[in-house]
Amino acid sequence: MIRIIQKTLKVTMALAACFGALSTSAAAEIKAVTPGNTFRWAPVLGVSSFAMKAEGYEVGAQGGLVVGLSTFMGLGNPALDGEFGLQFMQTGGVQKGYLADGTYMENELTMSYLTIPLGVRWKFAPWGDQPNSALYLKGGLIPAFLMSSKQKVSALGMSLEKDIKSDTNSFDLMAQVGLGGSYELGNGQDLLLDLMYVHGTSKVLKAMSSTNEGLVASISYSMAL
Repeated sequence: MIRIIQKTLKVTMALAACFGALSTSAAAEIKAVTPGNTFRWAPVLGVSSFAMKAEGYEVGAQGGLVVGLSTFMGLGNPALDGEFGLQFMQTGGVQKGYLADGTYMENELTMSYLTIPLGVRWKFAPWGDQPNSALYLKGGLIPAFLMSSKQKVSALGMSLEKDIKSDTNSFDLMAQVGLGGSYELGNGQDLLLDLMYVHGTSKVLKAMSSTNEGLVASISYSMAL
């Protein structure tokens, strides 16, 4: 686990360097309106919509929950922030269709992970009339450790739920990229809105080629420390 986190941190710092190269012109615009060296923390609440990519299967989106805590720290450039967090996130997918005998069936998979989001925010433009509000691009990696994995099959008005944690790999390294905005509420407090695309890089189910893929929309309440 320590080796995985160390490797993830190296990749995250490389992302920070790339954003830094792009932020030279943005920093002049953001400098007057957005502080870049403040340490902040933010409770996070969101929803996920994942449709697992499985070879040979049509899998639809399955909704889930995202909840946790993120911290942000300036990286020496007013337009850049680093992010570190600890979150609970659900992924999965659902198959819906008719069997050969005409019976309608739903097969739902729900995986719950403890995740450690690591990333960089690049604030590229002011937002609205508040001095510390900004739009930003966001990218990074999410080491994800499996907590539970369940399958629920529904047909003929009945349903059967099964624990499939032993059939699911215990770790996934996900990549994320997206767009967000911070809106200043005053007294060092901000409201953050994020929409992220998330894609797993590891095999999810042991018995078949399958990866996590989906969207996460979240709202955060950021406070300075």
